[in-house]
Amino acid sequence: MKNLFLSILTLIIALPVFAQNYGDTPEIEEKCKRYLSLYREYRNQKLIDDAIIPWRQAVEICPGAAKTLYTDGVRFYRHMIDQAADDAVKEQYVDSLMWIYDKRIENYGEEGFVLGLKGVDMMRYRADQAKEAEKVLRRSVSLQKYDTDAQVLSRFYQTIYELYRQGEADRSELMTEFMPVLNYIEYNIQNLEDSVQADRYVKARENLYTFFTKIADDCEQVVRIFQKKLDENPDDVEENEKVLKVLNEADCTDSDFFEQVATVVYKNSPTHDAAYSLGMRKLKNKEYAEAKRYFDQAAELCTEGCTRLETYLLRSGQVSLIQGDNRGARSIASRILQKNPKSGDALILHGDAIAASSKACDDGKLGSKAVFWLAVDYYNRAKAADPSVAARADRQIKTYSRYFPDKETLFFQTISEGSVYEVACFGETTKARALVQ
Repeated sequence: MKNLFLSILTLIIALPVFAQNYGDTPEIEEKCKRYLSLYREYRNQKLIDDAIIPWRQAVEICPGAAKTLYTDGVRFYRHMIDQAADDAVKEQYVDSLMWIYDKRIENYGEEGFVLGLKGVDMMRYRADQAKEAEKVLRRSVSLQKYDTDAQVLSRFYQTIYELYRQGEADRSELMTEFMPVLNYIEYNIQNLEDSVQADRYVKARENLYTFFTKIADDCEQVVRIFQKKLDENPDDVEENEKVLKVLNEADCTDSDFFEQVATVVYKNSPTHDAAYSLGMRKLKNKEYAEAKRYFDQAAELCTEGCTRLETYLLRSGQVSLIQGDNRGARSIASRILQKNPKSGDALILHGDAIAASSKACDDGKLGSKAVFWLAVDYYNRAKAADPSVAARADRQIKTYSRYFPDKETLFFQTISEGSVYEVACFGETTKARALVQ
C-alpha cells in the first residue's frame, strides 16, 4: 500500500500543473481581479472595444489567472481583425492573435489542441504564409492524432496542397499524407456519438477528397512518382506501407509496382492493408481462391483502430459469389449487416446471393420464382438504407422482377398478391407479387 501511495504521489508530482494564479503579491492579486471583473462586465455587454483595455492589463499582470483570458482574447482580436480597415493595423492584430495562442500554451498547456486553433487562424488571416501554417498544423496533428479536430485535419492537408501549387512541396508528399489524415477522419466518423460533430468530419473528408482527386487522377503518374520515391530504398517497410495505402485509395492497383510494394509490406508483417492489396491484385488476375484468402486475412487482421473491416468483408463476399459459394456470400453479408444495418452494399450482396441460389430452391409450388421476391426485398431495403446504391439496386430489381410468377400462376396456386409467403429454402418470408406485363 505504501509503495502504491508513493507511486501515485510521484506521478502527480511529474504531471504539469497549471494552477490559477492571480499574482505574487496581494496588490497584484487585487489589480488582477479588478481587471478581470471589468473586462468581463464589458464582454457580457458585448462591448468589445471597451473590454480590450482591461483585458490587456489582466493578461499582462496575471497571465495564469484563467484560461478564459485566452479564449476571450481570441474572440476579441478576431473581431478587431474583421473590423480593421487599415492593413498595417490588421497585421498587428493578427500578430497579437498568434501571441495569445502561444501565451495560452505557456500558461495552460494543451499544445496540440491550441496549435490546431493557431494553424487554422494562420490560414484564415495569412493564407500567403502556408509554409509557416503547415509546420504548426503538422505539429498539432502529430500530437493530437485521432483527437485532432476536423477543421485542423482539413486545413493541414489544404496547406500542403497550397505549398504544392506554389512549388514548395512535391506531389508525393500530398499522396503520402493523404491516408494518415483520412484514417483520423474515418475513425471519428465511426466513433463519435454526437452526430453534429461526426458531420464535421464528414465535411472534412469531402474537402480532403477534393484536394486529393486533383493530384491522383493519373495512375501512371502516381506510380512513376512513387517508384522514384522508393528507388532510393526499396526495402524501407515504413515507406512501402505509406505508398501502399495511397495506391489503394487512388485505385492504382493494376501495375507490377503495386504488387511489388504490397509484397514487401506483407512479407515484413502481414497487415490488413497489405493482405487486402494482394487480394485486389489476385482478384484482377481472376485468381479467385487466392483473392478470397487474402481478403479473409485482411478482415481477420482488421482489429482495434481499423476502419475498413466492412470493405474487406464485402470483397470476400463478392468473391464467394463469383466462386458459386452463395451460402458463404450470404453469411458474410449478414456479418456486415450485424455491424452496419444500413450497409447498402451488404444488402445488395445478400440479394445477389439469394437470386444466384434460385436453381437450388425449387419449392414444388412456384418452382424457384419466390426466391426472386425475396431477392428484390433486399434490393429495396438497400435503396432505403443507402441512397448511394439506388442505381445498382434498381438495375437488380429490373433484372429479377422479370422472373416473378404471372397472375395466372398465382391464381392456380391460390396465392393472393400481397399475401405472406415463406421461402423455405432461406427460412424467410416475403410478399407475393405478380409479374407486371
